[in-house]
Amino acid sequence: MSNSDKFVKYTSIENHYQEGFLARCPQEDIWWCMTEKIHGANFQVYYDGENFLIGSRNRFVGNENFNNIQALVEAIRPNIEELKSRTPLPITLYGEVYGDGIQKGVKYSKTKRIRFFDLKIGTQYVPYFLAKYWMNMHGLPNVPVINTFYGNVDDA
Repeated sequence: MSNSDKFVKYTSIENHYQEGFLARCPQEDIWWCMTEKIHGANFQVYYDGENFLIGSRNRFVGNENFNNIQALVEAIRPNIEELKSRTPLPITLYGEVYGDGIQKGVKYSKTKRIRFFDLKIGTQYVPYFLAKYWMNMHGLPNVPVINTFYGNVDDA
């Protein structure tokens, strides 16, 4: 399998005003989690125990300088390797790089930083509360939770 075969683009965020979106949401009462939407540059880290690959929203970046992401990820690589040790399947972490020079009009930080918002093991996304637990357990920065509640889509 080539490295390009390992790349899976993260889905775009859907909004409540998009046609049919609310109808596709669970209609029964469930747990909802609202997180901060960080306005940065989407990236991913894929690790299968052998290949450690960093990607932008659209492709793996290799050695190309993509917002200094390689250095930011390298600083937490041991944490990612520790998380990967929990499963024989490949993991993919999805996140945002943000800070000075990433997006105009938004000033989160004077330095570039990263936060993860999703985790996939093999081909399955991990339920958010479990993904957040594992990210916290392994010292991986992740998006802040604004609120959690139990209810239906109308409550959300």
